[in-house]
Amino acid sequence: MAQRITTITADYPWLVTIVDDAVAGYAYANAFRARPAYRATAEVSIAIAPAYRGKGLALPLYEALLDDLARRNCHSAVAVIAMPNDASVALHARAGFTRVGVLREVGY
Repeated sequence: MAQRITTITADYPWLVTIVDDAVAGYAYANAFRARPAYRATAEVSIAIAPAYRGKGLALPLYEALLDDLARRNCHSAVAVIAMPNDASVALHARAGFTRVGVLREVGY
């Protein structure tokens, strides 16, 4: 995980939420695709520790990530949600994401 953080943060943000000296969650962005045509698009991800879910931490964390990306001239953010995941779908809708499609059998 440390190597992944180091690699990603060379070019993209990785934000962490701390509650009572514990990591409650993190959100980060990474390259969407390697080709130059996609350089203004980032893929984003968020994770909230089980003990902190439902406490209102996710949306402010995501908003901070999206604000950081905007300052870096990122034009579009893409999120891929493993289904079923009603909570993540709702979070992304609140953060302004629009569902554009479904990828079937692409991850295990």
